[in-house]
Amino acid sequence: LPKFNHFREFEYLFDENDAVPIQALPDVSADDMADEIKNCADALSQIGLFPLVVDISHATLKIPAVFVVVPGAAQYENLFYRLNAAYHLGRRLMHLGRFDDAINKFKSSIDAFPQSSLHCIYQTAECLKYQQKWQEAIEVYKNSLRHGPDRAMQYRIFHSISVCSDRLKKAHFA
Repeated sequence: LPKFNHFREFEYLFDENDAVPIQALPDVSADDMADEIKNCADALSQIGLFPLVVDISHATLKIPAVFVVVPGAAQYENLFYRLNAAYHLGRRLMHLGRFDDAINKFKSSIDAFPQSSLHCIYQTAECLKYQQKWQEAIEVYKNSLRHGPDRAMQYRIFHSISVCSDRLKKAHFA
């Protein structure tokens, strides 16, 4: 994978408008399931993911089925199995703008499942950022760095710290 030399090179990855409207996603729907799977595979190919679609239909029973594999996906450890209902409820509350309730859910998740601390701490910082509590958000982002985020998350954290610092400076000069 290419390495970034400066944070400005990857800034587009962390646009403040991270929610993508469903209408912006490619329409892969079709009347026939086989066509829909082909459309989905084509859409994935257009963004650089080249899935292998294996037809595992039962020959005698004529039950259609496919198995889809995205090569390289196994090399990424999926940590989300460790995240629990409190974490996901916190995310929903966050997207609804109920930041204090979301923070409470993230804290509950940390208490119940300490292995999910990194993601919960990061989401807590995001809530504080959305509440424009810049200094608190910076401190919580720094705390999340102590929990060993991967490189992609480090970029998000550093970018968010930069945004909060800039907003904090603007607030002091206003």
